[in-house]
Amino acid sequence: MARMQFHLFGFPVRVELWFVITSILLGGGLRPNAFSSVASVAGIAIWVIIVFFSILVHELGHASVGRKYGAMPEIVLHAFGGAAIMHGSRFNRREDLLTTAAGPAASVALGTVALLTLRYAPSPSPEVTEMLVNLVWINYFWTIINLMPVQPLDGGLLLRTSLGDKRLHITCVVGFVTACVLASLALLTGQVFLTLLMAMLAFENWRMRPR
Repeated sequence: MARMQFHLFGFPVRVELWFVITSILLGGGLRPNAFSSVASVAGIAIWVIIVFFSILVHELGHASVGRKYGAMPEIVLHAFGGAAIMHGSRFNRREDLLTTAAGPAASVALGTVALLTLRYAPSPSPEVTEMLVNLVWINYFWTIINLMPVQPLDGGLLLRTSLGDKRLHITCVVGFVTACVLASLALLTGQVFLTLLMAMLAFENWRMRPR
């Protein structure tokens, strides 16, 4: 599978081809006239760059705090978002919670910078305005989704760490029910990607429950 690899702030970063494909599809790549003009292609390309930057900042939040606590993080951007893999981690509960929470905190910070720029910048162009609106939407909306108590989303990991593995059954049941509700709501509102994602996570949370 084709991929792109580089280092950023000392962290190895790997971008899978499926990350790019999924971003294109979410940016309107399935529309009949998606690639009919230079403007349409440019719009999709800008969307992919915004998604890439937003998720990279999110994972850098995880990675930065994880490295502070002795891990050797690796960032991977894949079909369903991203992950900061904490090689060699020996986190206690507090460190684990802070490392997990750092990703959503970075996303909210980025979204807030975009929102403040949108509000106070002197007359940004329509193109810049659209970019800032997308930054706000991606980093706020997807942070809300990401904080839902569904494994392996950050909200699910925070719940699992808080309750401990002895209460894993509770974490899995909560994740299953939440994912089913979100999948149903997404289906009713025509959010195909979110429907498929939550349906898959509902299955995973049910499968992960202790027998």
